[in-house]
Amino acid sequence: KDLIALNEELVLLDNYFDLERRRFGDRVRMELDMGEDQLHLRLPPLTLQLLVENAIKHNVSTSSEPLTISIAAAERWLTVSNPLRPRSTPARSTSFGLDSIRQRFAALTDRPMKVSQDNGIFSVRIPLIPEEP
Repeated sequence: KDLIALNEELVLLDNYFDLERRRFGDRVRMELDMGEDQLHLRLPPLTLQLLVENAIKHNVSTSSEPLTISIAAAERWLTVSNPLRPRSTPARSTSFGLDSIRQRFAALTDRPMKVSQDNGIFSVRIPLIPEEP
């Protein structure tokens, strides 16, 4: 599928994050804030998994300072954010994650993905795509 509903994507994310919780225990957390009216909107499959994986891969997480990844959907936008705590030894990166997501959205909508780093928070804001009539 080119696109799936946000509620389907959240099921996939939940399965993935269960694996990460087994791996990292209480060092990773996820907070969701979804408007019910956003759950039918669509996005490319596995977008959330790539963004969460990116946050875990590039940031330090400890039991005393767990990495909390926040995912919020409102007004046809989905925002994934986390505290910016880069690892002392950067993880090897293929740069596939964000570039891949950016390219997929560019092919689907004229609303661009936005990446920002403000006040110690890294955020990726992606457009949610309405169902076609």
